[in-house]
Amino acid sequence: MRQFLLVLVMSLWMTVYSQRVVDISTGEISTTVGLTTSVSKTVTPIEGGYKVSYCFDKAALLPDSRCAGAEECILEGFTTNQIPGYPAFPYAADLFFVPEGNAYTVKLLSQEWILIDGKPSPGKCYRPVNDSVFDRASDFQPIVPYDGFFPSGLVEEEPSISYRDSELIKIGITPVQYDYVNEKVRLCKSLEYEVLFSKSNSFYRVGSVEKSSVTNGFQYDPYLSLSTLNYDFENSNASDSIYSPKSSNLNFNQDPKTYLIISIPGYASAIKQLASWKKTIGFV
Repeated sequence: MRQFLLVLVMSLWMTVYSQRVVDISTGEISTTVGLTTSVSKTVTPIEGGYKVSYCFDKAALLPDSRCAGAEECILEGFTTNQIPGYPAFPYAADLFFVPEGNAYTVKLLSQEWILIDGKPSPGKCYRPVNDSVFDRASDFQPIVPYDGFFPSGLVEEEPSISYRDSELIKIGITPVQYDYVNEKVRLCKSLEYEVLFSKSNSFYRVGSVEKSSVTNGFQYDPYLSLSTLNYDFENSNASDSIYSPKSSNLNFNQDPKTYLIISIPGYASAIKQLASWKKTIGFV
């Protein structure tokens, strides 16, 4: 029994110790213990909308014991998107509140990358929430060879979300891309994109929180304040606002969104999926 425990502990230690950390600013790779990743995000109001800036300083590369030489890239504040047959890749979603009567455009302004050698870890298959078997062999499928880099986009507008009387823009961020055939990994060093709003003449009502013509008609929505990047900015002049608007520049490392999920053991698998989704929109 002691020998078994010793082997198990040594195996876990070797897995952690063999983790590599990439300094994206220099391209240097080191071996260290523990996750030491660093991502910063800043939101700045500009004329007609907002500019979002990301800076990626470090990324952790975790070895995949099921695929020799493969590594899974980990970034602070990003979840891992799992698509069977493709590489597992970091993913996050930025949400924006659409002011009433406005259309919007999303545009990538700048991007900077580094290139390193690496073999991607294959995406895992999702299991039913009541399946308690961990790391089943069928959870993993080999990556089907493809040309070029995957994912192909860095900043991608996704289908919008309806919430009560509001429309939310969902923007997918994928700062790690894999060239499977040539075993290359492209890591984003920095990126900037903008979201611009303009009055729409469409009969389609772009959703928003209702504002009455009465002076005290504004209804503050805490979910929109926490989950979107611009709700507090848009409503900072509300006459009976019950919150203090954030500064003109939001740094999400200094202004984290923390929360606690309490559940019974039977829902552990489902809660993990919920927490993973929450992580993509900035909750830690």
